[in-house]
Amino acid sequence: MKKALSILLVIAIFCLCFIPSFSANTVTLSVSADKTSVNVGDTITVYVKISDNSKLSAFIIALNYDTDYFQYVEGSATVGSQMIIVNGKMVSIPILDDSNKGKIDFAWAYADVLNSGGTVFTAKFKVTKIGGNFSIYLDVATDGDNNKVTSSISTKGLTIACAHGGAKWVETKAPTCTAKGEKKATCSTCGKELTESISTVAHTFDEWVVVTPATESELGLKEHTCAACGAKENAEIPLLETTTTETTTQLDVETTTKAENIGNGEKDDNGNSRLIECVISFVAGACV
Repeated sequence: MKKALSILLVIAIFCLCFIPSFSANTVTLSVSADKTSVNVGDTITVYVKISDNSKLSAFIIALNYDTDYFQYVEGSATVGSQMIIVNGKMVSIPILDDSNKGKIDFAWAYADVLNSGGTVFTAKFKVTKIGGNFSIYLDVATDGDNNKVTSSISTKGLTIACAHGGAKWVETKAPTCTAKGEKKATCSTCGKELTESISTVAHTFDEWVVVTPATESELGLKEHTCAACGAKENAEIPLLETTTTETTTQLDVETTTKAENIGNGEKDDNGNSRLIECVISFVAGACV
């Protein structure tokens, strides 16, 4: 694999003899991850990135990791998409070498210069211990003038912290409706002493008390008080429903009067009882 990396760089240097000159730019290499706070057993994806407009024509990047903290997931390293096609042109086939424990090498060469930055390659690691870090550097780098680049390169590593997933919390101060509480724990993974706040609790209100009764035209007001802190909360009371009075018509009065007269034994013009007449003719509905 090392031989393949060297051959790739030779090809790149050869190609550089036939292209215009470019000046080297400041190059920044960095390492990031999809999770930076983890628990033992978690798997993380690490991204190796290069800055825009690096103007490099070939390089070998080395990603170092501590095998006491991370276990490389075999075969997980993949090349970034922008390393296959740059400025619309196919580059020399990138080479990844993950055969050395604790180190992944990546070689790349191009007959032009790299202007588009981004993820160069990714790899997955299983966390076996908390607190490890990843470091990165350019083993070899050449610019468009076929000059070795060293002075304009900066690197940014990555440290993985503990997510304290095994911590057992104990409440040391109970929260109230006006003040936060507190809880403490000792992380079973890294041993760190942890302290966190507990959010305030809801008020404990008593029954509503009417302050201003509602009327048919004015809203009322009611309030209740928190038994713990004395805080008050108020609310509107809806308008009272409007009451309606039914009007007795003249026809109702006449009908009622007739019914009362019949019940009192009123006689018709022939001297017959209207009540008896009404009963006899009730079926026919002729009682008037």
